[in-house]
Amino acid sequence: MARALRELGAEAMLAGVRGKQTKHRSGLERITLNHAQKHYRIHPLLHWTQEDIDNYLAKHNLPYHPLKRLGYVSIGDKHSTKPVTKSSNSSTDKNEANDRNTRFGGKRQECGLHTERANVAELSAL
Repeated sequence: MARALRELGAEAMLAGVRGKQTKHRSGLERITLNHAQKHYRIHPLLHWTQEDIDNYLAKHNLPYHPLKRLGYVSIGDKHSTKPVTKSSNSSTDKNEANDRNTRFGGKRQECGLHTERANVAELSAL
């Protein structure tokens, strides 16, 4: 992503992350300057809840992602995303953070794309 932004000369990128999804995301601001990659990151959905998303889709007659019907509640890259199973989301406390348990086998919540200081070696090992 960093290379694409650099090659395109992008000054900003939009990211659909929400603050309740992970501890890291809860500390984000709506607009930040990524000093390392020299662009702004804009998080327009940062304070939205799943209910806000559902209401927006219904109001504007927009479809959900087709993988949602197959049990995917958090969609990332192919190697880190799995559909929900009884064991992957066994908590009775249904919330957006629990949905992230389907990522990286429940061992981590972020791939590094939305973190400024991603450890490339650690991410490559997954």
